[in-house]
Amino acid sequence: MILPPQGGTDSTPEKPSPQPSQQFLTDSISPPQNVTDSTPEFLFPNITAEITPPQESFKATNFSRTQTRTLASMQMTSSMISLFATITLITMIARSHAKLTTIFHRLLLGLCIADLISSFTLSLSTAPIPSEASNDIWNASGIIATCTAQGFFAFLGLLAAPFYNCSLCFYYLFVITYNKKDEYIRKRVEPFLHAIPIMISFIGAIIIASKEAFNIGPSFCWIGSDPPGCFDDPNVECNRGTDAKTLYLIFATGPYIALPIVISLTMALMYRTAKKNEKKMTGYGIHTLRLKATVANGNQRQETKESSASSSLERSRLSSIQKSLQTFVSSLCFWRKEDNTNAVTSRSNKLNKQSKAVIQKAWAYSLAFFATYFFPFLLNIFSFTDRGDNFILNLFVRIFYPLQGLFNFMVFIYPRITSARQRDKSLTFSRAFIRAIQSRGPLPKGAGKIVSRQRIEKKRVPTTESKPFPIRVENNDEVEKV
Repeated sequence: MILPPQGGTDSTPEKPSPQPSQQFLTDSISPPQNVTDSTPEFLFPNITAEITPPQESFKATNFSRTQTRTLASMQMTSSMISLFATITLITMIARSHAKLTTIFHRLLLGLCIADLISSFTLSLSTAPIPSEASNDIWNASGIIATCTAQGFFAFLGLLAAPFYNCSLCFYYLFVITYNKKDEYIRKRVEPFLHAIPIMISFIGAIIIASKEAFNIGPSFCWIGSDPPGCFDDPNVECNRGTDAKTLYLIFATGPYIALPIVISLTMALMYRTAKKNEKKMTGYGIHTLRLKATVANGNQRQETKESSASSSLERSRLSSIQKSLQTFVSSLCFWRKEDNTNAVTSRSNKLNKQSKAVIQKAWAYSLAFFATYFFPFLLNIFSFTDRGDNFILNLFVRIFYPLQGLFNFMVFIYPRITSARQRDKSLTFSRAFIRAIQSRGPLPKGAGKIVSRQRIEKKRVPTTESKPFPIRVENNDEVEKV
């Protein structure tokens, strides 16, 4: 305790020293004796201070530093695996025969770019988090600008990817349910399938960044406030992200609830349509089979005069069924003229197989979406019930959340592995996997004829020597023919 200056030789009786608690109150409320206005303020800083309770210091996260290291390490590992798988998938699309001439490849490339952005951003883990939180978060060594940049690009990729999953489902819906050709989808539907994911993700990222709502998280910068949870405590003023709770509800929780519902509805419509088409093709196949068998055997029934009108009506009905069947099958590019009675049955079987294959691929990409966003969906629900700090749930989120690139790669390459092993049953899975990566996929329509013609022209040997054309050479005034 700093003693006040002595005042002359005045001898006053010494007062007993107060107790420690009384001493604190005395120093905080009333100034010491013999203190004048000219006394420097830095000697007695508590002269005019009020008694206020000490403010609680906020931690950057509710997890311990060791737990944040575990979360960051798992997130970094999953992100690197997904990043490698996404780069491989983009390379396979670029090397394929079709390249970007198909709608499916273009939509898949958009999904891969979104995965590439999110995987790279999440692989940085806690490094962009401001270093002021290094006591609470492992490896935090960034600044506010790096934290905002990580949150911006992470949001951009993690929101565009599920919207591109929906775009793939809508593409399959137009092919199977509405029976639209690629030309119609390319001109009238595909621009919206790209524009919606890109615009929503960019607009959301810009709005959140302008509100300063990208802040510190347990393993990467995400939508939140600074200090964390300040919007729930009226006694604490938020430095950044005052609207973080509303923005999180709109741009994080909302899409993760709405998009699974949309994907489930599109899959249900496709499955229903495939079942209806299967029944129709089975019925049409029987009628046309009977008609072709009758025409092939030449056993036309003799009509009586009494039933001539009804029989002609029956023939016209059968012919109309045959024409409608031909139109239906030819629109799906499976019609080929055959003379045997099993032609329609084989075509209907091919149609069913093709529709089932398309639905299986759509289901596979939908399952990749659900595997990626199932645990984040649970975490969003738990966050609104004040149980979002569950370490096990957060650990599963950090493992599966960055892995959509790997799941998409597995869905894309699995049919090629199966096809390679069917052609060569002696292949092991690893060799079939390598062969599937090296494969360039099927040729686009019409490309086989062009390639075969080029090969024939290369092998063609000319039978006669070509004679040179006459050339007129002018030398001064003389013209001679060579």
